[in-house]
Amino acid sequence: MIHGLFLDLPKFIDYRKRIERHSTKRFPVLDMAGKTEIAIQHSLTRQGMSGSNAEGYARFHINSHGWPSIGYSYVLEPDGTIKFCNPVNWRTYHVGNSNNFSVGICLTGDFRYEEPTNEQKESLRLLVARLKKEYPQIKRVRSHDEYPDYYWKSCCEFDYEKVLEEKPKLPVKENIGSTYTVQEGDTFWSIAKGREFNVIDLEHANPKIDARSLQIGQTINIPRAEEEKATEEEKQSPAYHGNSIQKYLESIGEDDSYEARKKRAVELGIKEYKGTAEQNLQLLGIIRDGVTPPQNVTQIAVDGSWGPATTKRL
Repeated sequence: MIHGLFLDLPKFIDYRKRIERHSTKRFPVLDMAGKTEIAIQHSLTRQGMSGSNAEGYARFHINSHGWPSIGYSYVLEPDGTIKFCNPVNWRTYHVGNSNNFSVGICLTGDFRYEEPTNEQKESLRLLVARLKKEYPQIKRVRSHDEYPDYYWKSCCEFDYEKVLEEKPKLPVKENIGSTYTVQEGDTFWSIAKGREFNVIDLEHANPKIDARSLQIGQTINIPRAEEEKATEEEKQSPAYHGNSIQKYLESIGEDDSYEARKKRAVELGIKEYKGTAEQNLQLLGIIRDGVTPPQNVTQIAVDGSWGPATTKRL
């Protein structure tokens, strides 16, 4: 499980593979139960400046501080984009001795001289609400300068409590009814994530809708009854968008190239991988659905997904 990956939130992007990382250093992985707070910060860089974004902060933290990568789990850009940079159970570096129990959220901007955009405020409300809903042990939200030893720091320089008192315009997702109205950033993957139906069920229930080009405000059918869901034959058909290993890897921010898939297939015990429809379905089942790999194969993905930790293990 990747803690803090909320692909169903509007403007949420999995940025883990896009930001720079140190060639050898890695953040420690902690027990999620120990994460009890959210730390809100600003970047102290003016909006619109070159390098004033998640990519720039990652480079700075690596090259100037010698850190493994960017010190925050999330960066909220001026247009409201939520860039997911590190799983929230990692001990990233952002509030010193409080890193063990705090989740770091950084808003791009220097709020001594400018204000967070309305888009940033809305994304902050949605993200904090979702974190608290997903992880009930998170009870407290503080700004950077409210942490011990950081009272001198001008951070985060805006009234975050007032911002969070307002209700999000878009509700935190709960159970949905027989129909659903597409919101900005929605995909079939994000709509189905964590529900009792999957992408193929959605495709089956919406045969005239192209899953690759959803429109904001579009109404789609939600498969509730078993007869509304895909058949076993459909679940094995490579014709369905939801059965594409490439589209799935792309949706979670992983490398979907043939060479990357071949490497993963070999490690997961799929012999002589050629990228056939049958092999791709088998690979998808292991990675997405938790199907047990072929016998006598050791699972080596150390954190639930292929990435730096697994590469280091190899």
